[in-house]
Amino acid sequence: MKKLMWWSAWSTYAEEYKDQRKSMGSVSEQVVKDLLWYLPKHWCRAYFNTVCKNFTCENNFTESFNK
Repeated sequence: MKKLMWWSAWSTYAEEYKDQRKSMGSVSEQVVKDLLWYLPKHWCRAYFNTVCKNFTCENNFTESFNK
């Protein structure tokens, strides 16, 4: 059951998430109900926001030569 939950969390597409949820449902319907109590946008990769939150790109590589 633990692997099925992680596979659904790592799903990158909504269709893949739904397929994983169906496979979890075949094992236990109660687990799916309990898991859906939390919104998938908080724990499933398919529903994460992909907008960049910070437009600054620093890698500190050039700063090491300025010392």
